[in-house]
Amino acid sequence: MAIVIDAKNEMKKSVDSLDNRVSELGREVRTTVAAELAELRDTSLADLKTSQQEAQRNAYNTGKRTSETATAVTELRRDVDQLRQDLGEVLALLRTTAPVAASAAPEAPDRAEPESGDEPRHEQAVLPGQRTAPEEAPAPRAADTSSPAEAAQDDGVPAETDAEQPTSEAQPQAGPEADQKEQETQATLEAGARTSDDAPVKEPAPFSPAGRIWAIMRAGRVSSATLVCHRDTWDFVAAQVGNHPHFRTPTLEERNEGMVAAVLSGRSLVAMLLSLYRVAEAPREGEGIDELVAYADWAMASQVYRNTAEVLNRALHEEGDPVVVTIDSRLPARP
Repeated sequence: MAIVIDAKNEMKKSVDSLDNRVSELGREVRTTVAAELAELRDTSLADLKTSQQEAQRNAYNTGKRTSETATAVTELRRDVDQLRQDLGEVLALLRTTAPVAASAAPEAPDRAEPESGDEPRHEQAVLPGQRTAPEEAPAPRAADTSSPAEAAQDDGVPAETDAEQPTSEAQPQAGPEADQKEQETQATLEAGARTSDDAPVKEPAPFSPAGRIWAIMRAGRVSSATLVCHRDTWDFVAAQVGNHPHFRTPTLEERNEGMVAAVLSGRSLVAMLLSLYRVAEAPREGEGIDELVAYADWAMASQVYRNTAEVLNRALHEEGDPVVVTIDSRLPARP
């Protein structure tokens, strides 16, 4: 019986020892797991915060680069527009001067041909072998002498007499550009000398070198003018004339139905007319030209330029009244 009691006591001791060991192992496991979790939490939060800061830095740098790219694209687009305008001016100049040069080239030998002897300077410039040439083609010379007379009448200059026609032919053919400069200078003097008391005269067409001079000379005499148009029309005008050094962007006054009013000084009005004239006279067809855009620009520029020139013409005879250019061809409201 004593042996059983001893065995029972030993088993009880073993169970207690195992229970204590299990408790110690549980405490060790919990401590280890808690420490690992705490370390993992601290490391993860630090890594997450670092990643977030790096992402914010990358987003800021990306936004900055995007802004710089947009600015560069805007500047490049502005440069391309300026190059396109310069190219349009060159093409317009070539289109204007090429026909004149082509028509003047075959007539150059005629200036060296002798006439009836009234002008000895022509006799000195003619070679001996060319003295019989005028007897074979009198009819073409008669046709040539008619064109300068008609051109002189169209420009408002009286035609010369028959005896003076050979000299008048030789002078324009010496240089079309010099002749155009002389016409523009004469138009400048005539337009600048006009007052409201002068009798009406036949003015040159608005879309001509002389007509352009008349328009800008009148614009230069205006202290201020008000342009009333739709906002889209004003955006077009501002885009065409915005790069001109004499243009100053005015403050817009909102009107009804999308209309705006811009008060322009005489200086800005001159810049607007010159820029719109250049757009209206630019070629609308050819290689590298978008005809849809070119014709739309031509239509808008022509309307604004013509209306402004007509208002300035009336302002000369109605001195004292405010100069208001309205771009609005809608039908009047029904009563």
